[in-house]
Amino acid sequence: MLRTLAAAITMALLCAAPAAGQRLTDDDVKSLSERIYHERDRFEDALDGDFKHAKLRTATGEYDINRFLDDFQERANEYKERLTSSYAASREAGELLKQSSAISGYMKRQAPTMKGMSEWNKLEGSLGELATAYGTTFPLPDGATPRRIGDGELKAAADAIEQGGKSFKKALEKDLKADKTVDPAARATAIAEADTFAKSAKALKDRVNGGKPSTAEAQQLFQQAAKIKDVMGSRSLPTAGGAWGGVGSKLATVAQAYNMPLP
Repeated sequence: MLRTLAAAITMALLCAAPAAGQRLTDDDVKSLSERIYHERDRFEDALDGDFKHAKLRTATGEYDINRFLDDFQERANEYKERLTSSYAASREAGELLKQSSAISGYMKRQAPTMKGMSEWNKLEGSLGELATAYGTTFPLPDGATPRRIGDGELKAAADAIEQGGKSFKKALEKDLKADKTVDPAARATAIAEADTFAKSAKALKDRVNGGKPSTAEAQQLFQQAAKIKDVMGSRSLPTAGGAWGGVGSKLATVAQAYNMPLP
């Protein structure tokens, strides 16, 4: 039993961290919204006057381009204005990405010499960043529902994981003490991993709270979660199993925030 428990912990230590994209902070996303708004203006200014009075054909119908550009501006402004530290504006981001995806389809059919093409290419790059921040791609796929976990929601999830990790550590210690087949050295190793898990959640919370990049801390948290799951899978831990159950949904929130797979 001791070898099984120790092997589970060792194998988890050798596992590589899951791939993750760099998460944008609330301040980063706010700056991005401002950039997109101004790049949209520069794109429209660069367009040929005759083109603005033409028709734009999309999968949903035919539109006056001037009107379409006005709607595009409205979507960009609405997103920028609604985005706050307490509201991630996922719906507004989705509307903006949907509107701009129709323009993207049109621009891809035009010659590279078209006036405004360079401005569009720059704007499209920013829209791609926005899509990534909301867990999707650009152009927006059919049926996609953009969703972003804001700093406040992420910090709350990390705090809940920290507290849940502390409770799990106590429950794990109780279960392992009750199991006489586990020697003190193996028990101490498992409990230390549980303690590191809770501390990893605190490190993530502190980075998010400080508005700092935090992908490495999220990777560390998920590495520790994988170790804990391996330990739990190697034996019956009734009390610890119940304590761990409350952590799962919060880990899912963190996974979504960083586009990481759950361990």
